[in-house]
Amino acid sequence: MPPAFESSAIFPASPGQLYTAWLDAAQHSAMTCGAADVSAEPGATFTAWDGYIYFKEKNR
Repeated sequence: MPPAFESSAIFPASPGQLYTAWLDAAQHSAMTCGAADVSAEPGATFTAWDGYIYFKEKNR
C-alpha cells in the first residue's frame, strides 16, 4: 500500500473565491508561481506548474 498523508491550509478567501481563482489562468499562475493554462469548461485541457501537471481529454 502506498504511503498516505494529509495536508491542510487556511486561506484568507472564501471557497468560491478559491474555486474561481483555480480555474482562471492568471490567478492560478499567481497562486502557484508557475505558468498555468486552465479553463472552467468541463473536459478542457489543463496545465499547471509550467506543464509539470497536465490533463488532456483523449478526444481533444
